[in-house]
Amino acid sequence: MPIVLRLRSAVAGLALVGLAACGSATTDSNVGRFTGVSTTVPVAGNTASSSGDAAAGKAIFDGTTALAGAPPCLSCHVVDAAKPQTVGPNLAGIGAHAATRVAGQSANAYLHSSIVDPNSYVVDGFAQGLMFAGYGDALTPQQVDDVVAYLLSLQ
Repeated sequence: MPIVLRLRSAVAGLALVGLAACGSATTDSNVGRFTGVSTTVPVAGNTASSSGDAAAGKAIFDGTTALAGAPPCLSCHVVDAAKPQTVGPNLAGIGAHAATRVAGQSANAYLHSSIVDPNSYVVDGFAQGLMFAGYGDALTPQQVDDVVAYLLSLQ
């Protein structure tokens, strides 16, 4: 698909965020599953600390802790396997699958990279550039670790 059509599709998808509460726009049960392909080579040493606080990460994820200039993760992702995905992949169970996403990358490194460099790996069925790319600036390193800890707790 030409990049212009992919970008138009991404913009159209964002326009449908308001309709997300009505259910998923797709009936393909495989869309949003973590089966994407890497779009860049993983960077050596790209790891997240294990010092994250899952409770603080959940507050960031769901918007209880507001981020200046950045949307909460929950505005695009759900974490309940029984609910349809919205704009981004459903993250239910990501803690159990994160280590299998990119060869040679730990679960911590994969999740950290997905937050601060979301185009480094794009899940099949989703357009590159769709995820907000400013979390690396909006979150402190500790907050990134906190969100990673929360995501790892989603088994």
